[in-house]
Amino acid sequence: MIERHLKKFTAAVFILTLILLKLIIGPVTCNSGWKSPSIGRSGACSHHGGVAGWKEALPILLSGGAAFWFFISFSPKSTPPRVTITQAQIPSEKNSTQPVTPPTLNSERKIQNIVTCPRCSSLMSLRTAKKGKNPGSKFWGCSKYPRCKGTRSYAPEQGV
Repeated sequence: MIERHLKKFTAAVFILTLILLKLIIGPVTCNSGWKSPSIGRSGACSHHGGVAGWKEALPILLSGGAAFWFFISFSPKSTPPRVTITQAQIPSEKNSTQPVTPPTLNSERKIQNIVTCPRCSSLMSLRTAKKGKNPGSKFWGCSKYPRCKGTRSYAPEQGV
């Protein structure tokens, strides 16, 4: 239940801690401890060393720290998913219905359509331009698009 309403509980921890600390520390006074009735006006504590500003800032800082600790302590701990690669990642045209088979080490067939990105060196996939100067033409686009916008021109293979 805490994970579901974590932000609400964190806000409640902040408010309750702030109220508790304000009660413990007391009202804002002069640095000498004098409780001047005119605090907030110009020159109220000038003869007593100025206003004790830490009495305003300290409860807010400690309440923020307590709320942050609460949020970190009770936030769900997620473990990264385990990824197993069972097939080689060979770039293919989008929406292809043919299954991709991984290449074998002793394969005599040369795989010529593996293209790497000039920017990030990851695999590229064959795409078709929808807009721009050449709509309908094919090009190689980075598989990490939109993070990487690397492209290469597509030259159809001859004699295949």
